[in-house]
Amino acid sequence: AMLFGAGAAALVWAADRQEENEKIRGTALVLAVLFALAAVRAALWAGFGNVFAANMAVLVAGIVIALGFWRYRKKRATQ
Repeated sequence: AMLFGAGAAALVWAADRQEENEKIRGTALVLAVLFALAAVRAALWAGFGNVFAANMAVLVAGIVIALGFWRYRKKRATQ
């Protein structure tokens, strides 16, 4: 869990350094979110030992994040 968390933090740091190329920055941020979800899954699995609950929690979190991102992009496009 800690390695995935560190990977997510490193990708966010790398994305902040890629200000000139928006495509690379976006890809790094998407990978950072995926690594963060992997860190949450690993931590829940290690903490509770129930892999099904860990997978469902990450699935719900991923859906919420995706819907939030979709709403943000939709609102940004209309402005």
